[in-house]
Amino acid sequence: MTHLDLPQLRYLARVTADEVNDAQPQAPLLALYAPGLPCVYHSAHPYETAATLHAGFLVERPSEWGFAGRNCYEQRYRVSLAPWQTALRNRHLLVGTRLPPTWRETTRKDYWKLVPALALLWQVEPDKGFLLGYLQRLTTNKQALTEKQEETARAMLRERGARGYSRSKELQAHTRVLLARRDHIFELGRLARLPLAPADQETVQDFLARLTGKQGRYPRSLTEGQGRLLRALEAQYLKERLSAAKRLAERLAREMKR
Repeated sequence: MTHLDLPQLRYLARVTADEVNDAQPQAPLLALYAPGLPCVYHSAHPYETAATLHAGFLVERPSEWGFAGRNCYEQRYRVSLAPWQTALRNRHLLVGTRLPPTWRETTRKDYWKLVPALALLWQVEPDKGFLLGYLQRLTTNKQALTEKQEETARAMLRERGARGYSRSKELQAHTRVLLARRDHIFELGRLARLPLAPADQETVQDFLARLTGKQGRYPRSLTEGQGRLLRALEAQYLKERLSAAKRLAERLAREMKR
């Protein structure tokens, strides 16, 4: 079975200029989907003191490397990063599943919304290995799930995802809920590796337990209040987060230049 440990990953998706065929002179070398990355231009985020990104674009400043958010990068270098965002999304939704970004080509169109939802469900609950089997079946030669398999998949999504949506809209709603939960797990994992005060580390671990199902019957999303507290912790440890992001950026820049 494929093993996935979200809190220990360096990033969820990575894209290079070659992969998006970006020949713009000021195009970044690469981009990452890594929720929790701080923007190197953090002073440009006066109303978001944590300067937290989901996608970061590698940028070299005088004497240092870092990651910039899409708006900061586009405004400074006058480039369009829309293709990069699309490429990152095509990859990060399927992290760990070993499905290629071109999975739609071998999948029936009526399953295009189910595949990302199931992929995210498995990422949040990687012990449910049979979900990988469902994904493999759905994306191979345009096969279909059996009636019982689809019933099982949709029941799990309703238990763990969004509530109160019609059948035609529920898959997109489940994907939004599970995506936020998956991203928070990764984000908290990054935060947990910093030298936090004991009380703050305890809070982070409590949030991770909630998100991964170690508290309660199923994994649960963070409440609005918990989300605000997460942002407050990221703002409190901005300096440490910037240092960790700088080390990651420098390591990736060296790899790209080999």
